[in-house]
Amino acid sequence: VIHPEQPPKWTKQPEIDFKPPTRSYSTTIARQCKAQDNTREVPPNPGRLAVLRKARYNALMTAPTDVGQTLCRLLAVTGAPDYSALPGTVPWRQLVQLAQSNAVGPLLYAAVEDKDLILPETSRETLKQAYYTSAAMNARLLGELERVSEHLTSLGVPILLLKGAALGERVYGNLATRPMGDLDILVPQDQVTETAQLLAPLGYEALPGPPGHSFTYQARFNGEVSLRRGPETSGLMLDVHWHLAAHQWLHHTTQIDVNALWRAALPFSLASLSLRQLCPEDTLLHVCLHAAFGNTFAYLLNLVDVDRLVRAGSGLDWTRFLQRVQGFQVRVPVYFGLRFAA
Repeated sequence: VIHPEQPPKWTKQPEIDFKPPTRSYSTTIARQCKAQDNTREVPPNPGRLAVLRKARYNALMTAPTDVGQTLCRLLAVTGAPDYSALPGTVPWRQLVQLAQSNAVGPLLYAAVEDKDLILPETSRETLKQAYYTSAAMNARLLGELERVSEHLTSLGVPILLLKGAALGERVYGNLATRPMGDLDILVPQDQVTETAQLLAPLGYEALPGPPGHSFTYQARFNGEVSLRRGPETSGLMLDVHWHLAAHQWLHHTTQIDVNALWRAALPFSLASLSLRQLCPEDTLLHVCLHAAFGNTFAYLLNLVDVDRLVRAGSGLDWTRFLQRVQGFQVRVPVYFGLRFAA
C-alpha cells in the first residue's frame, strides 16, 4: 500500500531496443506491385512474355529427365538413331510439349511414324494434328507464293526465295515436316517500296513498325518490311527483305554484300513454281544469322535448319562458305550457329 503523502517508488524497466521490421527488397517490390495492381491494370509486356517463354523452353531443355536430349535423338537424321539410349520411360507429355514449343512437332511425328514407336495415344494425336496442320498451312502459303511471284515477275520485280519455303522440299524432303508461319522473299533495296505498292491490289497492306519507325524508315534502314493480307488472326504474312539482317546495327558491323547474293543465286523449281533462291553457302550463312539474331538459339527449329543443311550437303562448297563468312565478317554468329547445331 502506498501512503498518499509518499511518492511512489518506480522500478527502472529494462530498455527495449525497438527496431522496425525489416523488409527484403523483393518483398517491398512485391507489395508495391500489388498496390499498383489494385489501382490500375498493367498491360502485359510482349517482350517480357517472350523472354519468359524462352526461359521455359530452356528449363525444359535442361530438365533432369533430359527431355531435350531425348528429342534430339529422335530427330537424328544420320543413320539409325540409337533408341536403346533413350530413357526406359520416355516422358512423352513433356517431350511433345517441348517439340510443339520449338515448332518441330511435325518433324517428330514423321520420326515416330517412320520408326513405329509406341507412345500414348494423346501424344500421338497431338503430333499428328501438328503434322497435318503444317501440311495444310504450307500448301496454302505455297499457293500464295505462286500468286505473288507471278504478279511481281510480270511487273519486272526480281525476287529470291528465303528460309522455310526454300528449305522444305530441298533439305527436309517433306514440306509438311518444316512448318512455315509466313513467306520470305528478297528484292532489290530500291524496289522495296515499289513491291509493297504493287502487292496492294492483291490485298496486302504494310504492318506498322515499332514506335517512330515509319514504313519509309523500315524500307530504308531495317532490312525488311512486313505485309499482311487478310484478318490479323488468320491472314497471310509476307516479309519483303532487301538484306539478310533485319537489324540496322548489323548493317554497320558486318560487310554483307547483297549484290553478291544475287550473283550467286540458283534456280528453284517446285510444282509450278520457277523462282531463284540463295546458293547453298549463302543459305547456310542466312539460317545461322537468323538463329543468332532472329528467334535466338533457344528455338530448336533454327538449329534443326542448320543441322539439316549441313548433313544434306546439297552441293555445299566449304571453301567458298568460309570465304563468304570471312568476307562478310560474320564469323562469330556463324560459329555459334554451327556449334550449337552440332
